Amino acid sequence: MAVCLVDAPRRQALSARYAELVGLKLSGIALHLGQRFDPLDPHSSDKYIADLVDAYLHQLGGWLKQFEEIVRISGKDNADALLWTQAAERSNPQKRHMMTQLSARLEKRSYG
Repeated sequence: MAVCLVDAPRRQALSARYAELVGLKLSGIALHLGQRFDPLDPHSSDKYIADLVDAYLHQLGGWLKQFEEIVRISGKDNADALLWTQAAERSNPQKRHMMTQLSARLEKRSYG
């Protein structure tokens, strides 16, 4: 969906981010983190969620930050809000909490 929300130059940049997942073998990391994210439910502790946010930041933080920047400057109004809405609508409160924490910490952090 993100590819549909960006203009041509940013679509190339976004494509490069996706290729990076494969080229840097980040896809295995993304799969592992996704497997930890999927079971979040009302029984998930705040510590488990915080540890998962830390893992995402440590292992994919730079990639996620670049992805968010590409979408944010996409040239399309509210592209980042639309992606957030899509993700939030498909998530339970614990998953939304985790995504909110991750997003907030990405905003505060810089990656070289």
